[in-house]
Amino acid sequence: KLAEIGDCHTLTDSEMKTFLLKSFKKLVTDLAPEFSSNYQNDAHEFLITVLSQIQSFAPQLQKTASYLGTNYTCPVKKYMLFRMESTRTCKMCGDQSLRQEKFTNLSLDLVPGESIEEMLERYLMEVELEFACECGGKTSGQKFAFATLPQFLIIHLKRFRFTSSFNLEKVNDPVRLQRELVVSSKLSFREH
Repeated sequence: KLAEIGDCHTLTDSEMKTFLLKSFKKLVTDLAPEFSSNYQNDAHEFLITVLSQIQSFAPQLQKTASYLGTNYTCPVKKYMLFRMESTRTCKMCGDQSLRQEKFTNLSLDLVPGESIEEMLERYLMEVELEFACECGGKTSGQKFAFATLPQFLIIHLKRFRFTSSFNLEKVNDPVRLQRELVVSSKLSFREH
């Protein structure tokens, strides 16, 4: 069904497009009933659900492909999956703790007047946090870095923030986009 959705982009038959989109949504909601209603849902959550479902089908598709004498590579794993490394450093003794996690997307705070690249740089900056170290230190710095890079980086901008009175408000500021986004990973100095 997903391939049919891609192919329907150029269709002029709106009834066929509607049918294909409803069929696709039905397939997704069979495994994720939270999207089964006709209420407005979060597009980012829907996308992440679809990517997760594609990954969950990969082992069975690999078995089937092997049985047919061919190979199957999960497109999410091949093109979108990447690893982020989190480094926590004690401010008193310098002791470090490293942890890696797999992601298919990054959620960045929308900062008015900043470009995507600036928001990503802000995300990767070290932040101070309370953490009790064995040395007796109470604060640490935490920094994220790309351990690997995907071919396609999905960036989700968080367009909601809390006001000083702790009310949730939507951020409607424009976002500056660049044609290219240059990021680096620990494996290679400058990758595109």
